[in-house]
Amino acid sequence: MRLIKVGSFIGLLSAIFLLLWYYAFSLDQESHKQITSQPTVFQELKIPERKSAIYSEEDLEARQNYERRMLIDPKTGSIPEDIHIKEIKFSEELPVKGVSKNSRQNALSWESLGPENFGGRSRAIVVDATDENVLISGSVSGGVFRSTDQGQNWVRTSPITSIQSVTAIAQDINDGNTNVWYYGTGELVGNTARGGAAPFRGDGIFKSVDGGQSWSQLEFTASGIESSFNDQFQYVWNMVVNPNVANEVYAAVFGGIAKSNDGGETWNIVLGDTLNNFEELVDLNQFNTPFYSDIQVSDDGVFYAFLSSSTENVVDNTLLLSRSGGVYRSTNGVVWDTISVAPFPFATRRVVIGIDPQDSDRVFFLTTGIGETGANLPQLWRYNHNSDSPWTDLTANIPDFGEPVGDFDIQNGYNMLVEVHPLDPDLVFIGAANLYASSSGFTQSDARWIGGYDPINDISLYPGSHPDQHSVTFFPSNPERMIAAHDGGLSVTENSTADSIIWNFINNGFVTTQYYTIALNSFEEDGVVLGGLQDNGTLLLPENGNVTDWIRVLGGDGSFADVSRGNIFYYLSFQNGQIFQINFNEDFGLADFARVDPIGGSGYLFINPFVIEPLNNNIMFLPAGTVVWRNNNLSQIPRRDNDPTSVNWERLDDTEVAQETITAIAASKNPRGRVIYGTIAGTLNRIDAALGSDYTVTNINSSEFPVGGYVTSISIDPRDSDKILVAFSNYNVQSIFSSEDGGETFIAVSGNLEENADGSGNGPSVRWLETTPLQNNGTLYFSGTSSGLFSTTELQGMGTVWEKEDPQVLGTSVVTMIKSRGADGKVVIGTHGNGVFAANIPNAEDIVIGQSDIDQGFRVSNPFPNPFIETTRIQYFVPEDGRVRVTVFDQTGKEVRRIFDGFQFAGNNEISWDGSTSGGFVNAGVYFYRVEYQSFSEIGRIVFVGG
Repeated sequence: MRLIKVGSFIGLLSAIFLLLWYYAFSLDQESHKQITSQPTVFQELKIPERKSAIYSEEDLEARQNYERRMLIDPKTGSIPEDIHIKEIKFSEELPVKGVSKNSRQNALSWESLGPENFGGRSRAIVVDATDENVLISGSVSGGVFRSTDQGQNWVRTSPITSIQSVTAIAQDINDGNTNVWYYGTGELVGNTARGGAAPFRGDGIFKSVDGGQSWSQLEFTASGIESSFNDQFQYVWNMVVNPNVANEVYAAVFGGIAKSNDGGETWNIVLGDTLNNFEELVDLNQFNTPFYSDIQVSDDGVFYAFLSSSTENVVDNTLLLSRSGGVYRSTNGVVWDTISVAPFPFATRRVVIGIDPQDSDRVFFLTTGIGETGANLPQLWRYNHNSDSPWTDLTANIPDFGEPVGDFDIQNGYNMLVEVHPLDPDLVFIGAANLYASSSGFTQSDARWIGGYDPINDISLYPGSHPDQHSVTFFPSNPERMIAAHDGGLSVTENSTADSIIWNFINNGFVTTQYYTIALNSFEEDGVVLGGLQDNGTLLLPENGNVTDWIRVLGGDGSFADVSRGNIFYYLSFQNGQIFQINFNEDFGLADFARVDPIGGSGYLFINPFVIEPLNNNIMFLPAGTVVWRNNNLSQIPRRDNDPTSVNWERLDDTEVAQETITAIAASKNPRGRVIYGTIAGTLNRIDAALGSDYTVTNINSSEFPVGGYVTSISIDPRDSDKILVAFSNYNVQSIFSSEDGGETFIAVSGNLEENADGSGNGPSVRWLETTPLQNNGTLYFSGTSSGLFSTTELQGMGTVWEKEDPQVLGTSVVTMIKSRGADGKVVIGTHGNGVFAANIPNAEDIVIGQSDIDQGFRVSNPFPNPFIETTRIQYFVPEDGRVRVTVFDQTGKEVRRIFDGFQFAGNNEISWDGSTSGGFVNAGVYFYRVEYQSFSEIGRIVFVGG
């Protein structure tokens, strides 16, 4: 290396250039805020969204594998029977923090952070027939909510420990019975239910006799075995009550239509197959029975019902069909007439029914199924009961506005609706990913795009609306007012007949969002919280924001996220490993971005982890399938590029784990340079000297680990990287292990979270671990589980006592992730169905990260390789966060390329150059580089050989 004092012509020339440059531009240590913002012209920058395709082939398999593999018993390959109900009952017997004398002083006060302006998936919304101020709606993983002010505010009324997968709601509108309500549970398409995601299966039907203010389970419909599919009441597609007969209730369930004449006390199957009350365990997936069903009733008591011919049961590569599939009509609920199914597809799958409120003989059917040619496309039919030619094919007028989001995407039957306006029989609404309306009853190609994605067709959202439509309903006194239920909760419009509808969300208090991940600034006091959600992208709560101030900052299925020191960079990701580095302006508008996942990365999990190096937040470790990648300087990645990049990425070949997928990763804080990662097969590895090229990989498996276990979380003690916690999320295994010696030995510490010492029994699935240092050398350990949040301050092997955190607030929410911060003791948790909660740990200790690593001055190392053919790397050390500029000159002193000008974090940094200029490549020869930081500058020589 040559410093600027070198007495050569080149050195002198470089010194002159450097002096002139400093007169023209002064590096300001505080200017990092400026370089993350862009001029006004760039404020309309937009990262292309990604659809959160619930039921596409790619998404279905990825999500099912991701969620199911975390839970299965490794010995049997399946989720234990009745585990969810049993784990909740088991957890109810565990000690509650703050109740015992010893834990009362350490009890934390938890509060909901919402979001209350974003909702989760809702399939049902009903307006009270006697009081339009009262609305009742349900979420598929958040329970039942009630509003007394037309949706401006909501209160959860279903039991906090009951099954929360609400799919259908009905009111008994008969005189004297209007306080009676019902809700059905179990979402068969959309929550990977058939893949075995235990927390989302239903458990029958619930009833309220006080206007939806409290609920009780109807015993006849309770299977008690939620994670085993052996009762048709586990999946309820829809519910109605006979408007002419009190207590006569109907439910469209798996395999048939169920009817109760006594308010739900007893039930009979009136159409289809009886598939409950088995004396022995069965699997209804293997039955040749209708998979889909629907039922609707008109105001004058005419019923229409549907059972699918498709069974979803494949034998010898042949899809079996049900003999009871078809469309049925009844005027009394007793005698059912078969309506011709000839117009429908050969193997009809899901059908939804919309009866004309003014004429119960006029009905619309939106269908999907597999034709004899193998095509699987939606169809729309109108039926007129008194016509000699009752069926009219309207399929040609189903809207198709083209890719990426303008086509009529019902996602294999996941999102479908058809509804006729109460006052205008020709105004018909149909829904898929988007909501559409036709003023000709779809007899013409006049469909208007009125909700879901934005009609500009670029995957942005229709203002006030959300994709994936499930239901619409009208206010009887004013049908201009219409509510839509979708994957973003609930929206209302005051102009349902308009050509262009204006929507407003009504999610205040409808806390139903499903978080996969949660994040905050781990370094300094800051109010920003963010996280990735199922179907709702990434949401962010600004500093000083309240429960209604969350902002959607990225679409798709939100995945892992993180925040750098000083909030300089935000790292957000989609499903399947697409990661972005974001710069926000002061109002959290997009100022700049870079896509950072590597070219060549593959095999990502559906929700794929990454970790930012704790001191130098420009360094990332990213698992991609069977191997870990490292990026040495994320700041150099070109901005505003939506493609994967090769810049500064290294595939750490020695980390590869053959035929396994990496599922969890963590980086140490004191000392730095240690990374630990675990796999889908239960193996654990440690990378030492992980920040350099001389890294080593050590397998730290333990004979104590469960064979074939799924490593879902790794927590490294911020004080001492030798202290490690590892979580295995499977059922029927010991769930938590601790090491005090860097992984040389481990002992099980799941303690009373296991029913039996060997991990068998009804203990919950452990999803996440967090280690929080306390003052006076204490430590608080958190465990997020499938039945709530637990904590302990002492690890004592299998004698460890985990106490439940505030079940009256947190309930039995599935806690998917936990993050804590020592600077102010803040801890946040993300739940799958009930949003975000936060608390403050009063005696948390702030651990300084890697202080010994920054007790040195600015320096620049020799480039390597040098000479170079393809790429050379220039390494430099900065003692404090600040702005750095790296420039390349030719031998005449002419600037060839400014290869970097941006913010760098304290510690070792690295930039690369491949010999390129803004318009091509330099010729082979000698070049000079200059690295500038604050008032310091160093110049060196590099030789480009060329390819």
